[in-house]
Amino acid sequence: MRRVLFGLLVVLVLGGAFAAWQIRKGVERANVQARETALRDNLSAIRKAIQNFHSDKGRYPHSLSELTPNYLRTIPIDPMTKSANWRLTTEETVQVSSDFATPTAPRSESVIIDVHSGAPGYSEY
Repeated sequence: MRRVLFGLLVVLVLGGAFAAWQIRKGVERANVQARETALRDNLSAIRKAIQNFHSDKGRYPHSLSELTPNYLRTIPIDPMTKSANWRLTTEETVQVSSDFATPTAPRSESVIIDVHSGAPGYSEY
């Protein structure tokens, strides 16, 4: 009788541990999905602000701070890295020389044309 009770106790403890592990995995998966949703929302807001800035000013911003406060209240954080340090896609324009003879022309300042997450595995967002 003691062996049966002991066996039942072991099964209950292991079953409870397995159930707790499954619940924790589910919670972690839900947290990742929530952060990914927030990431997509934040990227969408920044990208829309960049496009609105470009439509209004006829140029792209030199920094994300140019978007505040007129286009964004604040620069949103990257929920994956928990910071506002985004990976920026920039573009530089080159002024052509007036006689087209100069082999290299001075570059103007770079402008931001897109943003991405800086977190490993999320750079394509």
